[in-house]
Amino acid sequence: MRLLACNFGFNQSKSITFAGRYKTKSSSTKKNVLKFLRSIFVCLFLLANWSGSVSAQDTLVRSAVINAIATGNASQLSEYFDAAIDLVVPQSEGNFSKKQATQIIKYFFERNPIREFVLEHEGRSADGGSHFIGYYHTKAGKHFRTYILMKKLSKNELIRQLKFEEK
Repeated sequence: MRLLACNFGFNQSKSITFAGRYKTKSSSTKKNVLKFLRSIFVCLFLLANWSGSVSAQDTLVRSAVINAIATGNASQLSEYFDAAIDLVVPQSEGNFSKKQATQIIKYFFERNPIREFVLEHEGRSADGGSHFIGYYHTKAGKHFRTYILMKKLSKNELIRQLKFEEK
């Protein structure tokens, strides 16, 4: 039974049939095809690992950031702030120093105690940055769409932008 017949630049008498086994008229053709397929799989494997590679350090940083938000811990979260951060919370919006942003977030967490944080989406950009979108639910029943933008600076990813927008 022939499912698919391919000609890899060989003459027609050396066509290959893929049906769970190989049928060839020449064992050298079979070896060539196996080498070709092996090289394709190796290239695909390397490409998949290269494009999706994230260092263990970056993964730990992102986990710590998400955990800090989920527990409402402003001091833990501020460890990952850049020197200046774009911050949006109800009644405060702008570019703040790390120290100012820490105080604003601390005040936000105190006024809006967390019930739960749900991470909806995370992604990476071509420049090595990452972003997260989630929902911060308070005990008072308020819901804040949360957006976090992190950029890799020197060795670590740092938060460059943080938004809590009430929905």
